[in-house]
Amino acid sequence: MIIFAGWNGRATMNDIYVLNLVTCVWKRVNAAGEIPPPRDSHSANIIGDYLYVIGGGNNEQRLNDTQTLLEKLDFEKLDCTGEITAGRAGHVSIHYNNSIFIYGGGDGKSIEPR
Repeated sequence: MIIFAGWNGRATMNDIYVLNLVTCVWKRVNAAGEIPPPRDSHSANIIGDYLYVIGGGNNEQRLNDTQTLLEKLDFEKLDCTGEITAGRAGHVSIHYNNSIFIYGGGDGKSIEPR
């Protein structure tokens, strides 16, 4: 199990923890590459040997980036094109049929009537 980033009650973070499911031991690990900015309320999906991190927010903004963490703990920012979503946090995502679907969340600005 991998945990990337989050909120510690004082600030957003961009650290990585890995849980060994056999020994039940947590370990903080360091990554290389272009480390994403601190965030919370993002989504993450493991697909093959990659962890895809999408959006989230920090105290300054909602993010609309997509980052991958490779098996060798190397981050890479993806240059996605097309109709890219506005920055959002609090959403969920699911991997299905070679796509990642995003649902919900908000940009911190818009309020949709119910």
